Amino acid sequence: MEKQMNRSVLGNLEWQLHRKFTLVELLIVISIIALLAAVLLPALQKAKMSVEATSCANNCKQIGVALLQYSNDFNEWILPARTPSLRPSDGLASNQAWVFLLGNWGPYSPCDYGLRICSLGNNYYKNAKSGIGSGTLIVCPSQKISGKFTYTDYAVNTWLFGIVGNSTYKPHKITQITSPSITKYVFDNGNTGEYGISYILESSGDINVDFRHLQKTNVLYADGHVYSARYADLTSLGTHNGTTELLQGFIR
Repeated sequence: MEKQMNRSVLGNLEWQLHRKFTLVELLIVISIIALLAAVLLPALQKAKMSVEATSCANNCKQIGVALLQYSNDFNEWILPARTPSLRPSDGLASNQAWVFLLGNWGPYSPCDYGLRICSLGNNYYKNAKSGIGSGTLIVCPSQKISGKFTYTDYAVNTWLFGIVGNSTYKPHKITQITSPSITKYVFDNGNTGEYGISYILESSGDINVDFRHLQKTNVLYADGHVYSARYADLTSLGTHNGTTELLQGFIR
């Protein structure tokens, strides 16, 4: 009798294991999976963007270290946003954006602080990926558009860095910085054709800073810390274009 019961139980289990899903059961399972995906995917996407923002902040800190090394080597001058220099590819005299003095971009690179700062898909990115020059490749992981920026995903504060030969944007020394914790150095670039910013918001309505990290932008300050700022943070002193914020912390 006991053996018959065991056979009956085993047979029932075997039947349960081998029976097929009905269409209704299959649809219920699919619905549950779809519901879980709808709930979890936004959270996963937000977590991914947070990781990218952290990676970008680390890029900013590396840029800050390289900029400090430049100032130590050049009598405390802050690297100009644009300055006459050698063109890395052929050694000819040319006005060069600040990014080309922080890394090895070719055989005639005048300086090399180990960073090649560029943007996904632009000519400098392609050259770096093809093996021209050397150094750590710096691009913002949240900037996904190939060829969006002419120069780099990052822009400097032109009021502070200055442009050699320009009477409006004068170069400065780090000794002219009076409050490093509020002096803004580097931003997530929002101006596709530029390497520096003079205004947060242009009169045309174009925003020069990209708030691509969950509606925030990473800002590197002169003391080396990186702050995740909202648009309101960069215009908090009452100017819609943010000029007052960009002039904080140093003697012009």
